[in-house]
Amino acid sequence: MKKLFITFACIAGIFASQVAMANPYKLDESAVDQKFAAATEISVDQLAVADVNAMSLAPNGDVTLGGFLLRSFFCGTFGIHRSYAGTKGLGFKYCITLGIINTVDFWYTVIKGQEGLDNFTGNPNFVVWTDKGRQ
Repeated sequence: MKKLFITFACIAGIFASQVAMANPYKLDESAVDQKFAAATEISVDQLAVADVNAMSLAPNGDVTLGGFLLRSFFCGTFGIHRSYAGTKGLGFKYCITLGIINTVDFWYTVIKGQEGLDNFTGNPNFVVWTDKGRQ
């Protein structure tokens, strides 16, 4: 009985692997050629400008509340959210505080909303929650 079970398991395994290996997808070469023919040619200079624009943290200078909170939640320990808001050179202070200041930044912005985000945008001060730190 044990040998019959093992034999059946091996046959079922071989059958399952053959079904899994079957690829129902076919590549339409003519459609691929048509897409390449319809594509726009991009020069190396245009590609370099596009890469520089893609690397900026705030696209077109717009700092959104959602983008700020998303960066603060996931990368706030490194001060990425403050770089997104336009502050330079505070990353080392955020690393030293081990995320405590980021937690304050995050919840301050959640509670205050757009008013809180306006305090961060372009503000070079480390502490922006007090009247002294606001611009």
